[in-house]
Amino acid sequence: MNALTDFTSTLKITTCATCGMRFAMPSSYLEKLQDTHESFFCPAGHSLVFNGETKESKLRRQLASEQEVSKRNQQRAEQVARQLSAARGLHTRFRNRIKNGVCPCCRRSFANLCKHMKHQHPGYGDKV
Repeated sequence: MNALTDFTSTLKITTCATCGMRFAMPSSYLEKLQDTHESFFCPAGHSLVFNGETKESKLRRQLASEQEVSKRNQQRAEQVARQLSAARGLHTRFRNRIKNGVCPCCRRSFANLCKHMKHQHPGYGDKV
């Protein structure tokens, strides 16, 4: 069999950055050159190298970026949970003080807090 008819690899076309000549090479070899950044030559003899980011390094960079976003989101969720817990504590404290007859405005105790609020702080309920 002839060596030219036995070639079964897929060829990929690339272009020389210096002279613009288009040429083909096996796709597996082209991918290896892109990954390793080794130099190679076009048919006219110009030395070439793929300096761009490899697929693997691009994916690693994207993964690191997504992990950073996830970490920030987790930290924000924890901060919101702490704020919610603090707000619940203040609400409970405030509710218990009112239940015990302590005015939320002047912090004095009254037997009839409702009557006190209507006469001394008439607009208080409108704010809340």
